[in-house]
Amino acid sequence: MAAVQTNDQVTFDALVSIVNLGGPDYYQKMNIGDRVVLTGIPSYASATPSLRVEKIDAIETGKTQLLISSTAFRGISIGDKIAMHTDYIQKEQLRTGEGTFEVYRIKDFNNNPAGYLMPDPKDESLVGDITVESPMAATVEDIKIGSTFSDLNAVSPNIEVHGSEIEGRTHATANNISYRLDTPNFTYAVDKSNIPATAKVIRIIVNRGYENTNALNDKYSAIQPNEYCWLVNDKMPLYTKPNTASKVQGDHFKGEVLSVLDSREIDGEVWVNVEFKLAVKTGYEDQFADGQVHASGEPTGWIGGATSPLINCK
Repeated sequence: MAAVQTNDQVTFDALVSIVNLGGPDYYQKMNIGDRVVLTGIPSYASATPSLRVEKIDAIETGKTQLLISSTAFRGISIGDKIAMHTDYIQKEQLRTGEGTFEVYRIKDFNNNPAGYLMPDPKDESLVGDITVESPMAATVEDIKIGSTFSDLNAVSPNIEVHGSEIEGRTHATANNISYRLDTPNFTYAVDKSNIPATAKVIRIIVNRGYENTNALNDKYSAIQPNEYCWLVNDKMPLYTKPNTASKVQGDHFKGEVLSVLDSREIDGEVWVNVEFKLAVKTGYEDQFADGQVHASGEPTGWIGGATSPLINCK
């Protein structure tokens, strides 16, 4: 299912199914921000009209390949093994007012500098915070370097703002992403109403952990096992217990359908007990052979830890 907005601002829930399209040869993947031409059968039976797509006529890419998400940038996810990405990162030292740090410079798809990642302080073999510096990179809401604080408020009205006593850096944070602004504040507590609407974003940081893990844990605790949910992370290992020292049961992937059984906050990390249904949400069939998930290990266990589990439900 994909939300599609027409030129006259009407939003449809578009059902994009390989079966309805006539087979995998007629399927094309659509990304957020793309402009598309679709042929199908509309329905106005519910509050939000729907469209059963029978043909994908055209797709025009509307977003940069350097997409910034709440857990990843340039295909590098928080918690990944750094060794997985050696083809497009390079180790170097970064000097700031707080000291000298070992970082890995990230290259874009044209081999130009795009930002850097810091190793996770709990395990230096893993990806920690990711700092984005390329003006070509953008979030799904099209926030990028050069966007204003007014732009941020428009897409995240509950955004929080804090300063820093060292160097007076000001960051606005929402959904695990921090946006450094070009206005100084030398105290941590900042009234965001005092931030100029024209203040510009000069760096974007994907944080290695949610600042409020209790709130994240509450979110998953509220999900009932009978709700229709699916995994949003590209890949999550499944553990027998809520810790990375337990046995890995196998990997599960974006689009897999699951039930949420339990949720716990342990040592500042969120763990969710899930049961994968070995089925695929409509729209993700192209990731799996014959549109089905083939079992790898056990379907029930724990996901989470250093990488926050992203689960959507409806």
